[in-house]
Amino acid sequence: MFDIDPKILVAQTVNFFLLLWLLNKLLYVPLAQLIEQRRAHIATDIDLARHERRQAETIRQEWEKKIETVDQETYRMRQQAISEANAAREQIIAEAKAAAASQKQAAERDILLEKQKAWVELREEVVQLSLAVAEKVIEKSLDDQTHRDLIRSTISQLEKTR
Repeated sequence: MFDIDPKILVAQTVNFFLLLWLLNKLLYVPLAQLIEQRRAHIATDIDLARHERRQAETIRQEWEKKIETVDQETYRMRQQAISEANAAREQIIAEAKAAAASQKQAAERDILLEKQKAWVELREEVVQLSLAVAEKVIEKSLDDQTHRDLIRSTISQLEKTR
């Protein structure tokens, strides 16, 4: 039933090993080299991606620091502007108060001068009236003492009315 021919067995064994050697030379070694090149290329790409990720993270951190610095500078400038505006406002208010006080003092001084001027004019009128009264009294022939008493009483009455 099964007859094994040793010549065929040796030929088939040699053919099998020859096929293995040819497959190894023509298929396995180039395929292994191709797989190794692909693995090396992928490893290089992964390393490059990791390196670029670290660079991107470094750049991101630098930009975050710059943004924080800009934010701080903006805040400082805003606070300085507010401070300067408040100082200017206070200065303007102080100048306005000083101007108002100066105008008030000038007005009070003018009022006082006008008041004194009015009193001087009033006294002049009193003197004129007193002289007119004196003339009328003289016409009625009053003596000098009566005349002086009359002038004094008129002046004192005018001073009391002020």
